[in-house]
Amino acid sequence: MSSLLTIGDEAKNAIKKFRLTTNRIDKPEHIILKINGEQELLIDDEENNDEESDDGWSDSDDEDELEDIKQIRKQLPSNQPRYVVLAYPYKNKIPLILIYYKPDTCRDEETRMLYVNGLEFISRNNLVSPNKILDLVDKDELKKEFIEQEL
Repeated sequence: MSSLLTIGDEAKNAIKKFRLTTNRIDKPEHIILKINGEQELLIDDEENNDEESDDGWSDSDDEDELEDIKQIRKQLPSNQPRYVVLAYPYKNKIPLILIYYKPDTCRDEETRMLYVNGLEFISRNNLVSPNKILDLVDKDELKKEFIEQEL
C-alpha cells in the first residue's frame, strides 16, 4: 500500500536525533509534527497564534503541573491536528509517547483523514517507535496526571 505522505530528510533527522538524545533526560522533552499542504510530515516549529492569554489556564491552576506540559499545550493550535512526540521521565524510565492531537474544532474532514493516515504512516515506517500512543481531543486535558495515568 502506498502512502500519499512523505517525510523530508530534515524531519527524519530531527526525529532520529530526538530519539537518540532523550535517553538520559530528567524533565520532559518534546517535538511537534504537522502535515503541510504538500502532504509532507514536518517539524512544527511555528509559534501558536491562538489567543494564548485567554486560554483558560492560570499558572496558579495547578501548582504541581510541569512547565514543559504547559508549554506543549500553548504550542498546540486549537483547530488543527498535530502529533506530539514526548519523552517523559517516569519511574526510572523514559518512555517515548506519541500523542495524536485531534481537536473537535477541526471541521475540515480532509485534514482529519490526512492526519489519521499520517498516524498509520508514522507507525508503519517506524519513525518514532513509541512505547505508547495516546489520543487527545482537548489540549486542556494534556496534564501530568493524564500522561502518568496512561503509562
